[in-house]
Amino acid sequence: MNLKLTGLGLLVAACLAAPLTSSETARAATTAEASKAELHRALQEAVTRHVSQSGIGSSLRGYALAPAIVQLRRYAEPGTKQTKVVCIVSLAVKNQREELVADVRGSASAIGGSSLDAVDAAASSAVSRVPAVLSKLEGAPIERVARR
Repeated sequence: MNLKLTGLGLLVAACLAAPLTSSETARAATTAEASKAELHRALQEAVTRHVSQSGIGSSLRGYALAPAIVQLRRYAEPGTKQTKVVCIVSLAVKNQREELVADVRGSASAIGGSSLDAVDAAASSAVSRVPAVLSKLEGAPIERVARR
């Protein structure tokens, strides 16, 4: 009987400890999501700012930009104690029917800087490529089927 009670006590202890470990995981996931949300918000603000500074807002009539972070990584620079943050940003160019008509990418790296600095610089790089894409879209006929 003592053996059964000991086994039952261990089972109860394990059941009580399980929610604590899963709540730590959930808390860590919530913190990671908060930083992703912060990066996404910073990207949105950076794209909006760079579009208004570049003056291409009027040529975007009929098109919408959907920014996304493709890659954001931190590397240790060899031989130094500095870190390097590399960011690649994608701007999906969509027409009025929400169809993807182009994808513009920009990249940047920041040595010793923050992730937000790299995101801002990559957004600037991507926005600087938008006018060339828009000029190509003006004269191009709309094709429903992709060519090989």
